[in-house]
Amino acid sequence: MAQRGESHELPHDASPTVFVERAHAVRLRIDDLGQRRLAERWHSGARIEYCGPYVDEEFYCDSLDDADVVLAAAGAARAGVVVEDELRHVVLLAREARWPNEQAADAARDLASAASDRLAELAQSSHWEVTAHLSQRLVSVWHEEGAILLPRSFCRLSVAVDGVNDGGHATHRWVEPSDAPDQHAIDSVVADALEQSERLRTAEPSRPCILPAVLAPDAASAVTHELVGHLLEADNWETARGFLGDRPNLGPSCLNVTESASAGHGWGAFQRDDEGMPTLSTPLVRNGEIVDQLLNKRHAAVRGSRSSGHGIRASHRDPAIPRFGRLETEPSAIPSSALIADMTDGIFIHSISSGEVSPKTGRVVLRIREAWDIEHGRRTAIRRGGTIVLDARNAFDGLIAVGDDLTWFNVLCRKQGQDIPVADGAPSFFFSSLPIS
Repeated sequence: MAQRGESHELPHDASPTVFVERAHAVRLRIDDLGQRRLAERWHSGARIEYCGPYVDEEFYCDSLDDADVVLAAAGAARAGVVVEDELRHVVLLAREARWPNEQAADAARDLASAASDRLAELAQSSHWEVTAHLSQRLVSVWHEEGAILLPRSFCRLSVAVDGVNDGGHATHRWVEPSDAPDQHAIDSVVADALEQSERLRTAEPSRPCILPAVLAPDAASAVTHELVGHLLEADNWETARGFLGDRPNLGPSCLNVTESASAGHGWGAFQRDDEGMPTLSTPLVRNGEIVDQLLNKRHAAVRGSRSSGHGIRASHRDPAIPRFGRLETEPSAIPSSALIADMTDGIFIHSISSGEVSPKTGRVVLRIREAWDIEHGRRTAIRRGGTIVLDARNAFDGLIAVGDDLTWFNVLCRKQGQDIPVADGAPSFFFSSLPIS
C-alpha cells in the first residue's frame, strides 16, 4: 500500500525521482553440526520523491501491482505533481529487463556446501559456520534526465571458525553471481580462516597501553572508513561540524583520500546513484585538509549546489542518504616494512573486527581482531581483542607516515539501518602513539 511522508506544498516545477526495485536475496548458513538455515526473500516496490530547497515529500508502495502503482501516483498527484506516466514507464522498464532467477539459490547452496565440506575435512575439532549470501537487485530510476536501469547486486561467502568476532574469519566478496569463486578460491577462504583461528587460539589478550603503532592495510582502512568516509557524508558532516567547527585540517599532509565509486565496476562501484544522478569522483581530503563532502539531492538542494551522485538506499523502503562506495587512501613510496623496522617497543595491528563512529560526538570505536607486539623491529607475541577509542578532532594527529602497500577490502557497511556494499583501499599507517584498552 502506498505510504506518504510529511505534507508540503510543492512548487509547480518540482522534479520528482521515481525509484522502482525488484530484488531477490538468498542466504544459506551451514554449521559444524550440519544444520542448514536457508532464507530466501523476494521483494519489489516503488518510491516517489521530490527534493528541493523547501521540499521533502515521498510516497512508496511495496509491490509493483498496478493498483499500488496508481495509488502511489495518485498520492503524488494530490501533492501537486502528476507522475503517473513516468511511474508506469519505469515499472514497465523493470518488468521487461533481465531479472534474477532461481539459479541464485542453487549457487548459494553449492558455495556453502563446498566450503562446509572442506571445513569438515580440515577442522573436525573446531566450531565453524559458513554463510553464502547472494543478493540481486534491479533498479529503474526516472528523474529529470529520463529513465535509467541500474543493476545492483552483491554476493559473499563467509567462513567463521571459533567465533565470529574473536576467532578466525575470512570472506570472499564479488558482484556478479556469474563470478562466483571456484573450488581453489573456496579452499583459500577456508584456509585463511583456519590459519587465523589457529593463531588466535594461543594469543594473549591485548594489553592496555599507549604505544607507537603500525596498522596493516586492513586496520588502516577501518580507520579511514569511519573517520573520513562516514564523517564526510553530508548528513553526518552537518552534525560533525558541531564538534569539529570550521577546522579544515583532519590530519597531516601524508593523508589524501578520494571517493572513487565511479572509477570501477566491482564491489562498491556505481556510476549513478539511486536518485539517477551521475556519480562524481570526489576528493575528500588533500594534504590532510578537508576539501569536499558527499552529497545526495536533498543536501545539495539545501546548499544550492548539485548532487555529487552519492544518494544511495538499501531498498525502495529507505530514503536515499549520502553514502560512499569506494574510499581510496593514497599510498606513499615508503616500504611498509620500514614502518616497523625502527620500532623498539610498539604494536602491529593486523585486523579490525568491527567499528563505528558517532557523528554527534566524534567518538570512534574500533575492535581489534588480531595484533602483535613489536620489539626491536620484529613481531613477537600475538594478541587478540582490545579496543581503540579515538576522537575525530585529533585522531590523525599522531599519524606520521603511510606505506606503499595499498590494499582493497570489500565490506558490508551499515548506516541508519541500511546495509550496502562498500570497498575500502588503504596502505599501512604509522602512528607515533595509539591508545589501546
